[in-house]
Amino acid sequence: MTPSSVFTGQSARQFASSWSVGLCLVMTAWTASVQAQGTARAATTAPATVNAPANVAPKPAAASTSAASKDAMLGCLIEPQRMAEVGSPGYGVVEEVLVERGQSVRKGQTLVLLRSEVEKANVDAARQRATGEAEIAAAAATRDVAKIKMRRTQELLTLGFASQLELDTAKGEFEVADQRLAQAREAQVVAGRELQSAEAQLRQRVVRAPFDGVVIDRLTQPGERADGRPLLRVAMLNPLKVEVIVPATMYGQFKEGQSIGVQPDFAGADLMQAQVQQIDRLIDAASGTFRVRMALPNPKREVPAGVRCKAQIAAQ
Repeated sequence: MTPSSVFTGQSARQFASSWSVGLCLVMTAWTASVQAQGTARAATTAPATVNAPANVAPKPAAASTSAASKDAMLGCLIEPQRMAEVGSPGYGVVEEVLVERGQSVRKGQTLVLLRSEVEKANVDAARQRATGEAEIAAAAATRDVAKIKMRRTQELLTLGFASQLELDTAKGEFEVADQRLAQAREAQVVAGRELQSAEAQLRQRVVRAPFDGVVIDRLTQPGERADGRPLLRVAMLNPLKVEVIVPATMYGQFKEGQSIGVQPDFAGADLMQAQVQQIDRLIDAASGTFRVRMALPNPKREVPAGVRCKAQIAAQ
């Protein structure tokens, strides 16, 4: 064997050995890549498996929503049962305001006084005329004298000591005296009616509360002129008025006197019971709703007017 042939055989063995080593390295790298891809897929699909129960979790919530839908909660507004802008029926100058804003008042309570010196003087004069008895007494005395004179003249005529003319004159005087007494009595009646008129004018100088309620605004001060403008605003807070707008699909579920739960929208408010007072007989075609008015008892005036609320309506 020649040296060249030996060198050639060694080179071939070295080439074959290096080629097998390279093939092993390629296979190792390919296996590691496949394993890495499998690990990435497992990591990607694992959260889907973990989060799968979260997709079906709302089932209990749907059940609770179905249970809550049995009672519909509709928005409503609590308002005063009545409101009045209290004014004076007459013109004048305000003398005194006896109430303040937020003060409770009773029906007929005096709120404002107007100056009334002239009206008081007229009342005193009318009372004097209505109660005066002097004119009636004088007319009655004149009538009695005329009556006595007429009787005596008639007796004298019977005895022949008087003439028929004298008797006729005495009768005329008696009739005149009798008419004067009737006039005096009629004048006293007229004076009584004038007294009533003067007292009515005096009452117009006093402004009173039209109903039980609370003064919500004071619009005048002493010294200002009362010329037809409101002087005070008064609101009735017991009972309160509750108005709720109801969908037309619930028409027929209400009747007068029915009790409905009302939840005022402020902190610490409890569920209260209101009674249906009025139901609209006309449905608003544009909105598909109608109104229901209720009365909410408020004896202690714990619930303020002007707050929103929720009406608990049993669905049918």
